[in-house]
Amino acid sequence: MKKLLIIAAVLICNNFSYSQWYQQISNTPNTLKSIFFINKSTGWACGFETVLKTTDCGNTWTASFLQGYHRSVFFINENTGWICGGKRTIV
Repeated sequence: MKKLLIIAAVLICNNFSYSQWYQQISNTPNTLKSIFFINKSTGWACGFETVLKTTDCGNTWTASFLQGYHRSVFFINENTGWICGGKRTIV
């Protein structure tokens, strides 16, 4: 009986450990390279000449187009962050 309970617990816990991924519509034809969320609803994504921001869990994205190839995005709050790109640029 003990083995059956252990197997059931492992199967139940294993089921909850998988992340749920959903494709989001970004409304940009450019390739996105990085995404970062500071909380459940607010996040940024960046890529080729594109920086996107969402405030509704990724349902809609607001775009700003910056020249350059942006490779990574990181924010510490809703107004302060960094975007790193090619040719040693930091925005």
